[in-house]
Amino acid sequence: MAKARVIYGRVNRYFDGDEELTREEFDRRFPTRIKDLLKSGELLASQTPACWPKLSSGMAVLPHQVEAKMETDRKAGVPTDYQLTPDGYAAEPVMRDRGHRKAYLKAHGVHDNQGGYGD
Repeated sequence: MAKARVIYGRVNRYFDGDEELTREEFDRRFPTRIKDLLKSGELLASQTPACWPKLSSGMAVLPHQVEAKMETDRKAGVPTDYQLTPDGYAAEPVMRDRGHRKAYLKAHGVHDNQGGYGD
């Protein structure tokens, strides 16, 4: 199994095991997923501003509860829109941005285990 190693200094040195490689050869042998995503124009969806607004299936309500829930949200200081799911069985809150999402979850006493730094 190949072992990639980089020694950083004034001049970076690249290795595959004990064999020293050029930067180009190193990149060919050990491609990184992030480089592929950036070259293809596909970005990491959850970490870019372009991913907002988001829908929250975990905080969805039944369609007949939307008006009451919107009123509760407004009184809590986080006015929120809801969007029906394609099957029409639920309405998901539309999270406009990270700040809105954070305020919404706090207002409803919900903790996000998948939240990142600052969420």
